[in-house]
Amino acid sequence: MLSSLSSNCSPITSDENVSICETEPTPELPAAMYVALAIYLFLLSLFGILVNGAFIYLYFSRKEIATVSNLYVVALCFCGFLIATLGVPFAAASCIRHEWIFGDGLCKLHGFLLTGLGIVMIALLTGIALDKYIYIVRYHAHHKVTKSVAMGIIVSCNIYGIIWGILPLFGWNKYTLEPARLTCSVEWTGDISNHSYAITILFTGLLIPVGAIVYLYSTILQRVS
Repeated sequence: MLSSLSSNCSPITSDENVSICETEPTPELPAAMYVALAIYLFLLSLFGILVNGAFIYLYFSRKEIATVSNLYVVALCFCGFLIATLGVPFAAASCIRHEWIFGDGLCKLHGFLLTGLGIVMIALLTGIALDKYIYIVRYHAHHKVTKSVAMGIIVSCNIYGIIWGILPLFGWNKYTLEPARLTCSVEWTGDISNHSYAITILFTGLLIPVGAIVYLYSTILQRVS
């Protein structure tokens, strides 16, 4: 069964400037699947708010866990908290209507939020791995990783994610509805501009950081074994 076009789609004004909403109907999921997705996403959002919020509260209320290493973790929790409060609920609400219901502007904001925060979280995980590597393998230099140094790394991770998240808003790729029409992300198909961004972000935002994480933890395992 094919769904009708979303009422949130803006009209096509030219061949080069089209709405982010697709003009072709897309297959609908079974009604029960939308209900299941909505329930799952709402529970996921609630879980993310409670768990991340609890750790953030504990970090700032208990001095014994307010260590330099945990500073990376609390930064990671901030990202998870933002996704749980500002990202997931939009997708859950859209599941109820079987399509994105918040218009083009919020679609772009939603895509920017999830893309930017996703890259920030991967960068922070790399920072955590580097911190563990210095603490275990290069332990003689661990005293140099002060709270100000850790804050500088965390700020750099955030700037890195924001830059990659904001580029599609300025013409390198774009934010559009995903095929299921429930969430928004970068366009993975289309012209060379879309492909170049997708390939670049795949390497710089995922493969290279993950490769660094694997190398760092492998070195740590070799050290302790």
